[in-house]
Amino acid sequence: MVWLNAIWFFAGLCIFNWEPVFIILAYIFETIVIGSIALVKMLLILLFSDTQKKETQILLLKRKESLHSKNDLPANQKRWISALFGFFVLVMFGFVFFLFIQGQAIFIFSMLSHKDSHFLDSPTAVGKNFSYLFLQKDFIAAFSGIIAWHTAEFVRNFLLNQSYKSQTLIPVFIQPWMRIFVQQLMVIVGGILFFVLNNSFMIVGLLLIILKSLADSTIIHTPKLVSGN
Repeated sequence: MVWLNAIWFFAGLCIFNWEPVFIILAYIFETIVIGSIALVKMLLILLFSDTQKKETQILLLKRKESLHSKNDLPANQKRWISALFGFFVLVMFGFVFFLFIQGQAIFIFSMLSHKDSHFLDSPTAVGKNFSYLFLQKDFIAAFSGIIAWHTAEFVRNFLLNQSYKSQTLIPVFIQPWMRIFVQQLMVIVGGILFFVLNNSFMIVGLLLIILKSLADSTIIHTPKLVSGN
């Protein structure tokens, strides 16, 4: 799937004449897709994973159950505590991810505002910048490829094999940050190449597609890094 996505990007760049900058932006804001899918994974684990329920009880209920030496806590109380713990984890992850994307967007749009007047250099203009970005057909086409790839990976590696019934939250909580670290590293490399190659978006776009695809392929084939799938 990684290389199919790369072929789609190459075709967009070389055949459909997509603006290279929108391919770069699609890669940058891949974090939105990664975070959204991670939230869905965690929700499914909280709802259907017996392993996670047992882990939650061990973490949160062990001390309380020690006060009930003869009887366990009531089942309803266990469910409520597990639900509150799951809600806390989801909110914490979602909040941190939102702040990360917000900071990322402010930085990227500030840089682009010096090249394209459609982007506004203001922390309060992030919404307007995203509105403009998601109306550009080249960006929509590139970003759709990323959504399709991650969705296919999610369905194949998480839904179809029903791994959400045996997974726990910790691997899924950590795994997106590993992928984002690699993704951001590729973006930094792309930025360096942009200045080295005399502001050539086309060459940077081609090199970024190759480097990003190699990095994604390595991550997917490294079991410890994708243990949350």
